[in-house]
Amino acid sequence: MNPIFCIILLGSFYLLSGEMAAQAPAQSTIQNVHLVGGGHFRGERLPTDGDDQRIRFRLLTGDTIELQTSSLLSFNTSHRQRLAFRDGSSIPKQGFYLLLQSGLAIGSSEESDFLVGTLAFSMSMGHRFNPHWQVGGGLGFDFYDREFLPLFTEVRWHPWQSKVSPFLSLQAGYSLGLDLYRDEEWPPSEAGGGSMLHPALGIRSASQRVGNFLLEVGYRFQRGTRQWGGESMDILSYRRIALRLGWEF
Repeated sequence: MNPIFCIILLGSFYLLSGEMAAQAPAQSTIQNVHLVGGGHFRGERLPTDGDDQRIRFRLLTGDTIELQTSSLLSFNTSHRQRLAFRDGSSIPKQGFYLLLQSGLAIGSSEESDFLVGTLAFSMSMGHRFNPHWQVGGGLGFDFYDREFLPLFTEVRWHPWQSKVSPFLSLQAGYSLGLDLYRDEEWPPSEAGGGSMLHPALGIRSASQRVGNFLLEVGYRFQRGTRQWGGESMDILSYRRIALRLGWEF
């Protein structure tokens, strides 16, 4: 597969993802506020001049109140369905998502028995149906003894909603082989793709900024082929532990 085409495809997907994220509905300013002890009200959160210990709200009646952050159990924005915590951080409950990930895949090489670490990048987007389930698809760029362009679908499950919460994820698809490998002692080789499977376990951390931080460890299965001068073919199989960092919008 032509590497220039791969770069164009990856760049186009990135631009499309950014455009869709930018067109997502803007966050409403009306908050559903839940207090320690069981009380609750609705209102608009107001700036507090950098005071992290107090939060001001304008009620729907027009009155303004100021509360200690310690008196708040949680507050969330009804329009974007985000669950917010007392320190101002929040996590999503439903809607569109965009996930950017990069990491390191550690395992043995096809060319030797020594452990090696290779880089991997991916972008995916999809829909969060409820606080626990989200489904989407994406593409990436993986470096092994040769390079692959994985196209995949993904599903992620969050068992509960908290500031730092675990999740399980599964990516499955097909990786296209890239014609970036050459060997002077052989005719130019032709790269072939193969199936890809990536189960993972991770944690998500709430953030006061746009998006949430993800850290995960998984096991990546990748198959491919390599044909030498149209005569002989090698079947490639990679099994690697994958450590990845991500930022979800």
